[in-house]
Amino acid sequence: MTRPTETDFEIIFIRDLGKFSAAGKRISRRDLLRLYIMAASKRVDWDGIDRERAVSFAAAEIKRGGVVDGSDEISS
Repeated sequence: MTRPTETDFEIIFIRDLGKFSAAGKRISRRDLLRLYIMAASKRVDWDGIDRERAVSFAAAEIKRGGVVDGSDEISS
């Protein structure tokens, strides 16, 4: 098994958006994902995270309806 990358951790973060906070209950997961993508356009320091992969993952989650089923592949 390979060691997770910073991008893998970011994807886990995106995958879990809205699942654990009170704010996640007030804002739809789809809206949280949209906000993530908007914020990503302003983010300057990605600190080793593959920006394209992270934003693409968030966009794919929106297309899926923002539903998390736990079957997402993290490592590329």
